[in-house]
Amino acid sequence: MKNKVLFVHDLIFTQDSHGSIFCSSGLDEIYFDRFFDSGFKRVEILSRAKFINEAISYPFQSENISLSSAVVVNYLGLLRPSFYVKLFKDMNKSDLVVISTPSVIGSVVTLFCSFVSKKYA
Repeated sequence: MKNKVLFVHDLIFTQDSHGSIFCSSGLDEIYFDRFFDSGFKRVEILSRAKFINEAISYPFQSENISLSSAVVVNYLGLLRPSFYVKLFKDMNKSDLVVISTPSVIGSVVTLFCSFVSKKYA
């Protein structure tokens, strides 16, 4: 059985203090069913993130969807060396890297995957 997908996108995903996740840009949790239906156990999202203290009203229900340790609050985070260290670790722990393009983060991760010879879709 396949373990984890690293899903790369540019949308803002909101995470509350309880770890619940929501995307106000219309990307529904049902979108990720394609990965679960293909046999993957977890989806980790690498995108822009907003962290809040109050509870999210309509969070994703699946506990198998989480944010990557390499998420960025804004695009300036892509300039930090720590982003690439975390990205490299997350990619190595993933069975599949799925990159949504065109996107700023997707373009950066595509170049990085090419640089480290990591296959991506």
